[in-house]
Amino acid sequence: MKPSALLVAAGAGVLVLTAVALLAPAAAQPAPTWPEWVWNPRPDPDDVMLPMPCGGAMAFRVVETGSSGVLDDRRVILGRNDEVRAVQDFRREAHVDGPFAKGDRSYYLIGKYEVTEAQRDAVSGTCPAQPSPMPATNASWYDAVAFTRAYSTWLLENAADALPSAETGVAFVRLPTEAEWEFATRGGMAVGPEVFRADVFADLVDNVAEIWSPGNQLPLAIGGKDPNPLGLYDVLGNAEEIVLEPFRLNRVGRMHGHVGGFVARGGSTRDQAEVISSAKRSEYPFFEAHDGVAAESRRDTLGYRVVLGAPAMGDLASADSLERSFAALRDAGEAPTAEAAPRPEVELEAIARQQTAGLRNQIAEVVAELRAEEARRREADLRSASAMLFSAATLLNELDETGETVEFFSYESENNPDLSPDLAAEWAERANSNLAHFGRVGSAYVTVLLQLGDEFGEQLPAAFDQLMRDLATRDQIATFGALVERAHSDAASLGDGTQDTRSVLSGILERSRAEVEANRPGVNSP
Repeated sequence: MKPSALLVAAGAGVLVLTAVALLAPAAAQPAPTWPEWVWNPRPDPDDVMLPMPCGGAMAFRVVETGSSGVLDDRRVILGRNDEVRAVQDFRREAHVDGPFAKGDRSYYLIGKYEVTEAQRDAVSGTCPAQPSPMPATNASWYDAVAFTRAYSTWLLENAADALPSAETGVAFVRLPTEAEWEFATRGGMAVGPEVFRADVFADLVDNVAEIWSPGNQLPLAIGGKDPNPLGLYDVLGNAEEIVLEPFRLNRVGRMHGHVGGFVARGGSTRDQAEVISSAKRSEYPFFEAHDGVAAESRRDTLGYRVVLGAPAMGDLASADSLERSFAALRDAGEAPTAEAAPRPEVELEAIARQQTAGLRNQIAEVVAELRAEEARRREADLRSASAMLFSAATLLNELDETGETVEFFSYESENNPDLSPDLAAEWAERANSNLAHFGRVGSAYVTVLLQLGDEFGEQLPAAFDQLMRDLATRDQIATFGALVERAHSDAASLGDGTQDTRSVLSGILERSRAEVEANRPGVNSP
């Protein structure tokens, strides 16, 4: 199978990292007494379970972010290109990271389902006689936050050993941020970029009714439809899900400064199919007033799911590690080479030391912005270099296949006595046609390699490392790893002059010839 066929990973079973691999062993907890269909109607071996009061439980899913290191995070493009709802849903940049780690893999945990009526009641102190699997709708933002506060308190007092550990402090339950919600809804690291950026992951199935039930009705019981690629249920078109931050308008790629009401994501059963998407954002006021009576805003389609979080700073040791990482990012590449012009922020700092306090403060602000912009540029360059290296690996795969085709038809047309003259001539023409195609693809391949060296030579090792981590996260090392390693090696050898473009392409043909020779009938026969 070609690598391109493996880029799309869909379905609940396509988690790159299992919960067993990520989470440290927790102390044994009492088994839930609720029927499983109430809290986890679609169980999966990768589920992470946390206990609840009244013999209940809640299922979570691991969401790996592909980031590692103290200040590393994952840049993502959220939203959609929609002119009708652009001021709400237009594409914008965001970043995600996980507070928990196993080795160098960061992740967070998000509820597999929307919080149910049974779970809400149990946490509020009222054990339900007949636990209900219906989502806990008619919720205000304050209701959702109150649930996370009460559940966090109960866990820390009754089941702290069941919580994942974070270096920065104890874990707690909270609402997801918009970026966390949308990153997980789109499939996170379990899907390729073309699936992640699709408006609706339901595009992966033939019948959207398998994902949600549009129309004028109330939300349905949890887990009744198919999951998204990370194994999350009901993220689109069941209950609208309240998130942590207040609503802001989109100002062409960034959030506007006006802070509004609260945000609900994903649409509900009341929405028609054409308006449902992973990007859909709705604003609701925190409060409403009718006839002089104020009340928190609630709707019978408003619910919520939760995530597990942890502090960002932590203790003094963690804060010191953060400061060192920040300084390293700020100063990366600051020392000029003999040929390079002095960096403007370094020159400005030297000038500032000779000025008044007021001017020094102004210069310091300029220096900070220059350093932030430089950090953004380095991140963008790294992403570009990784994408180009992946493109080179894809072209290399095409070269391998074409080269083997050339070698096969060329050898057979010249050496197979069973071929008629006409068929031998036809196969010789096929060899020549594929060789011409090899030349065109080869030209594109070496052009990409040369551009990599010219534009990103110093960042090529880091781009290679980042791409290999991403492939490992998506479980694609077996498919693409060797191709990426060869493309990286070719780019490096072109850069240092140990190979020229002709030797790179002839080496690929030699490899193809050896592959065809090794697979020719009778070659390895005893």
